[in-house]
Parts: sequence; structure tokens; C-alpha cells
Amino acid sequence: MRLVAENLTVHRGERPIFIGLSFTVEAGEALVITGPNGAGKSTLLRSIAGFLRLASGSITLEGGPEDAAMAEQCHYLGHDNALKTALTVDENLDFWQRFLGPGVDIAAALEKVGLPGIADLPVGYLSAGQKR
Repeated sequence: MRLVAENLTVHRGERPIFIGLSFTVEAGEALVITGPNGAGKSTLLRSIAGFLRLASGSITLEGGPEDAAMAEQCHYLGHDNALKTALTVDENLDFWQRFLGPGVDIAAALEKVGLPGIADLPVGYLSAGQKR
């Protein structure tokens, strides 16, 4: 597989974050993004994942199934988890199960990762490791 970004331009509000950015990541390679806070690192990753609209340019994943969308072939894992601290563990997991589709027994999954009996706790009470 190969990730190809051509002539990417992304704006946040009226402010351009990057203009005309192009790169290719070949199979077995890694894309390393560095820069100071506010430089657009997370914006670039969110754009690749499809969470932000491109003002111009294109992002393609070559070599995968032609009928599969990019979101079906790769995933975005940001630095922050996608849990709502005011909701319980069970409520958070129930949301994601409904979003992603059925198929997992939540109680069995918690047991498997060594966290039985915490389903009723608000996520805000969990340690960083438990949240992961």
C-alpha cells in the first residue's frame, strides 16, 4: 500500500494551515511529522483521516481493495482518547459499539483486559492506563 497526498491545502476558519503540501509514504515507511505547537501537525493527521475538509488537493491510499473507503483501511489514533468523562465506562463502550456495529460483549471485553466490575464507574475516575 502507498499513501499519496497531492497539493493539500487546509484552512481552519479563514486561516490557511498549510498550502500545496505533497508527500508519498511507501509501504514499510513512516511519516514523521514534527514542529512547534500550532504548526498544523494534528490538522494534517485529521485531514488524512478525513475529519477535516481539504480546501484543495487529494489524499489516496493505493494498493488496497478498490471498493473499500479510506476509513475502512486505516485508522486515526490521536493523543487524546475518545471517552466522555461524565459518562460511565458502560455508557462510553455502548456508544462506540452502536457507532462501530454490534459484535462484542462489553462485560466479556472488560474481563478480558483485566477490568471487570468497573462498567458503572464514570470514566473520569479511571487512571490513564484504565482509559487506554
